[in-house]
Amino acid sequence: MNPLTKFCWGLLGRSWAHESHEELHEDLGKQLTRQGARRWQEHRNGAQQLGDGYAFQPGLVAECVELYDALLYVRALKGAAFIKGLTHLSNELHQAEDALIATMDHLTAAAHATIPASEQESHA
Repeated sequence: MNPLTKFCWGLLGRSWAHESHEELHEDLGKQLTRQGARRWQEHRNGAQQLGDGYAFQPGLVAECVELYDALLYVRALKGAAFIKGLTHLSNELHQAEDALIATMDHLTAAAHATIPASEQESHA
């Protein structure tokens, strides 16, 4: 779908979808590249400013919260896909759900790792 058509659909409050795998792949690649170009340097500069382990904690907690929101969205989509009989889509969304849960588990462990071992032991 060309950009003008997408824009017009947006003005009408309607959504659009790609009609081929190639279009979807190309658009997704462009959007991810654009996002990466903007955000990578910003994240890298911010991360280099962090001091001790505690300084990492707020960002890790914020990312867990963001991922939890994404998890809820994926669960809602999975349920809707299942109800509509879109089995392959529902299965893919189930895999995405599992991956988000695993990522949240790792980020939670990383957040806990910001607390020095001596502190962890004194509260155990």
